Amino acid sequence: MLDIFCSEFEEKRNTLKTYLENSGFLYRHSIIKKMSLLDGMDESQEFELLQAKQYNRDDIQCWEYISSKWTVVPIMMGSQSLKHFFTWNFKAAGIFQRYGMDMWDINKIIAVKSLLFASSVLGGCLGVAGYGPLLPSELALEKKKLTKKKQSARMGGISKAELYLPIKEETIRLLHQNVPVDGRWKNKTVAAKAIEADLVIFVQNLKSQNQNLDLNEEDIITVVKRWERNDERVKAAFEGTVKQKISGKKGSD
Repeated sequence: MLDIFCSEFEEKRNTLKTYLENSGFLYRHSIIKKMSLLDGMDESQEFELLQAKQYNRDDIQCWEYISSKWTVVPIMMGSQSLKHFFTWNFKAAGIFQRYGMDMWDINKIIAVKSLLFASSVLGGCLGVAGYGPLLPSELALEKKKLTKKKQSARMGGISKAELYLPIKEETIRLLHQNVPVDGRWKNKTVAAKAIEADLVIFVQNLKSQNQNLDLNEEDIITVVKRWERNDERVKAAFEGTVKQKISGKKGSD
């Protein structure tokens, strides 16, 4: 009779694999790999069964613990996505199947209950996978979402660059306008701090006109110094108004 249970379980397993292969499920190949959990031999499954037997010496209590926990866990953990649904149900089915086989020569009533649970859980997976060909391809939907995200990010990047452009222009103007009489700032930090107050006022005026500008006035110096490294025009303005460091040894008179 145990052979009949095992044969039915294996038949459902093969049918499920076929359904998944023909489905439009995203990550279906990853889901198919997770079917190894149906063997009940994964380290985490071994630990679950060992723990259940250690804390519940009585066979009935042990079965009640396993059946209660592994009926609820797939429902709680599997609601996040189809991948989670199949993974946690595979794990539960594997535990029930393995426990049923282990208990066959010890307590056939519990063994049969566990094997029936395994078959029921696997049947639920079959029911979901059977709709795969009828559902819109998750892969196509995911690609569509990804394309939209990329477009939004690209548009957002352009908008941000456009918002910062007037501030960069003002930075360049202030550097040249406020340059010391001798024609050079002592260093980049001194230059940035010298134009900070005027630049903050400029940014505040811009923000009053455009709420999308998220530049914090307290970060002005940091942002300007970053532009000095990454923006060619701002970099050129600093190079043209800040004293250059002279490296090397001094020559003798």
